[in-house]
Amino acid sequence: ELNVIISGLQNADPGRWGLAARVSGLQAHIAGPFRSAMLLLVGAAGAVMLIVCVNLSNLLLAKGPKRAREMAVRTALGATRSRLIRQLLSESVVLSLGGAAVGTGIAYAVTGLVARTSSISIPMLSSISVDGAALGFTLALAVVAGLLVGIMPALQASDAGAEAAIRVGGRGSSAGRRGT
Repeated sequence: ELNVIISGLQNADPGRWGLAARVSGLQAHIAGPFRSAMLLLVGAAGAVMLIVCVNLSNLLLAKGPKRAREMAVRTALGATRSRLIRQLLSESVVLSLGGAAVGTGIAYAVTGLVARTSSISIPMLSSISVDGAALGFTLALAVVAGLLVGIMPALQASDAGAEAAIRVGGRGSSAGRRGT
């Protein structure tokens, strides 16, 4: 469309020569020099998220054997394996949503501080904010991370042998003193 306008202007005033136009995106014009730094920040945030997920998964796996008796009692009371997995996955998702809520609060605070600073010379820095798309992405990422982090501990904890866990963790013993 701009080429049509330029050719119309050239026809209207043939004395002007070399009149040309070039269209470039505003995002490429403003963020062009900062693109590599922004991609580095995204990569660093992804690496931190991966480390957090691995640590959380390890904590849930370590906590699993301690919950074996609880899962055995639930199974003895009639809970199915799928019900136990759903419960453990929902706990994991609630935990990840709590982390996302804390992270969102930190993002709001830091974004406001960075937007008000004058020590960084990035164009349109004062107009940055956390928007609905970022919140939606955070919510989706928290749910997916909670499911991925919680699936292995949930499978492990729900597979515990009910009888063995109840016998090992039983309160009383009928064997007496000599049975120990």
